[in-house]
Amino acid sequence: MSLARKLQNLRFRDEGLNRFSPLEGLILSNVYRFPGVTPSELGEELGLRSSNTSSALRSLESQGLITRTKSPHDPRSVQIHITPTAEEVLRRVWDEYSRFLASADLSGEDLDAVAENLHEVDEQLRPSPDSDPRR
Repeated sequence: MSLARKLQNLRFRDEGLNRFSPLEGLILSNVYRFPGVTPSELGEELGLRSSNTSSALRSLESQGLITRTKSPHDPRSVQIHITPTAEEVLRRVWDEYSRFLASADLSGEDLDAVAENLHEVDEQLRPSPDSDPRR
């Protein structure tokens, strides 16, 4: 089984974390990394349709995990921020992933190298601002 499939099928020991969809987790992580992101920027970054982005944001907002505030630069636009509750949820998720990775029995240096390489792959695969995503 591939690593991606193992991560996708990972059931958290902390049962409270199993209620989130993978998409909701991905969105929370991105809003954490980019506070104040707009829904359209979030959808573009994650390659989501606006309807999927909106639905996931509504769900996260109803759970008290994100807030939407009017942009100070454009009153027609909103910015998304995570709540303190979401910060705690993300900390618990990262603790679970850390336990999972620890089961791989890799040294700290090896895990650092894996993380560095994955970050580099992510950067290399990120489209440039000038590129047309439809190509």
